[in-house]
Amino acid sequence: MGQMGFDFSFGHLMIYVTREKRYHLYPKAPGSGMPIREEAVPFPTPRIVQGFYEMLLGKPSGDGFWKRLATRTRGGAPSAANLIPACVAFYLRNNGKIQSRKEIHRLLNEHVLCETHKFIPEVTYATSESNQLWRDVNDRAKVRNPLHEVGWTLYREGDIR
Repeated sequence: MGQMGFDFSFGHLMIYVTREKRYHLYPKAPGSGMPIREEAVPFPTPRIVQGFYEMLLGKPSGDGFWKRLATRTRGGAPSAANLIPACVAFYLRNNGKIQSRKEIHRLLNEHVLCETHKFIPEVTYATSESNQLWRDVNDRAKVRNPLHEVGWTLYREGDIR
């Protein structure tokens, strides 16, 4: 009792895996209400989800979404050392409504970068570290669009349940 589905839009393939709840009814004892026990059924195994994904993806020379997926056309994948602080800074600015770059740098240093070798100076003038951070934050392909898509998906999923 569950569902697997997909949504393909703007060159991105999103797979949805949901599970239902199962209700068990037990014989009614005299003088008591209807005894019901609720339990969530297990998710499909990773092997089953992988098979579904491979079926949707298809082969480069055959059917499926392989040819229509958005792919990077140049450069390597962004590193986590740059991408994670950029995502946090994006959310602090847009959802946390913190407009001060100096304050965002302080929060990043205190809560995100505290166990790494990286540090963003908490100064009002631009540095190479802050330039890199804000270039990534404003990069639509790297941070902005993917985070908007994830946020929209989570928002939409929240309405469904």
